Amino acid sequence: MPVVKVRPKRQVTIPEAIFHRLKLQEGDLLKIDILDDATITLISKKRIPKGQQWFWTPTWQRWYREALQEVKQGRVKSFDNVEDFLDDLRSGESSVPTYSSGTTRGCPLISSGAPRKL
Repeated sequence: MPVVKVRPKRQVTIPEAIFHRLKLQEGDLLKIDILDDATITLISKKRIPKGQQWFWTPTWQRWYREALQEVKQGRVKSFDNVEDFLDDLRSGESSVPTYSSGTTRGCPLISSGAPRKL
């Protein structure tokens, strides 16, 4: 385990191997926690652009994992054009995806589990 020295202005240098292994960059934010009287931890706090923060919420991450699983299982349809897609929706044969809660409620892309007339 590397040993680092506390420098003037309370600065420490992260060893190069650790810096690269964690893919840190100059200017990254690190959260510091004190675990006990002799242990401190630094946790990388990568910044997520404000316009992408919604995607990293636990709910969206769960939906994303579930969607990837459906793709892996082949539970997807492809359409050559919008009209074919709309015809499939109108036919009633299209299934509305459900999420781990067992419902479509809460998913901003689907307003309710009931089919809507287009």
